[in-house]
Amino acid sequence: DRLLRLALEEIVRDLKADRGAILLLVKGETLTPKTVWPEGSKDVVISRTITEHVLRDRKGILSTPASGATDLRNTESIAQRDVGTVLCVPILSEDQAHGIVYLETRMASRPFRETHLHVLSAMSTQLAVALQNAQLYRSLRNAEEFGSCIFKSVAAGLFVTDLRGVVIRANDAACQLLGLEA
Repeated sequence: DRLLRLALEEIVRDLKADRGAILLLVKGETLTPKTVWPEGSKDVVISRTITEHVLRDRKGILSTPASGATDLRNTESIAQRDVGTVLCVPILSEDQAHGIVYLETRMASRPFRETHLHVLSAMSTQLAVALQNAQLYRSLRNAEEFGSCIFKSVAAGLFVTDLRGVVIRANDAACQLLGLEA
């Protein structure tokens, strides 16, 4: 979650958004807010129409009053609030959607432009890579912890050596057999 919070802070600062959120797909289906801007916001109000469109088409959207995307602009969540422009891009890796980055400006604020959409798309690609790396790291740590637990719990003495035959690791049972401290 720290990674996502830092990423959103950077995105909001660079693109000068008034509101934003990173939502990830849980079990590949449900978008769940993981971090929001401004921090401490209680309610995360986003356009479901826009997010569904982005996830379905696997393509970012810039929605402005002048964009002509009336089916997107006239959604209830946008009409009820002081929303000027919306940027929404998928977080994709290897054509798999992991979630979305959703940003808004207020009506009186400086609106997003097409260049902002390109920048946010590039940032979301980097975010997807970072999320994948974090997941791989967690998996590796879990596998190492699992292997370490098994290694320690085996009743027989086990040694791990390098290619030269030098012992680099021994379990508790091996240390007891040799009269060494574990």
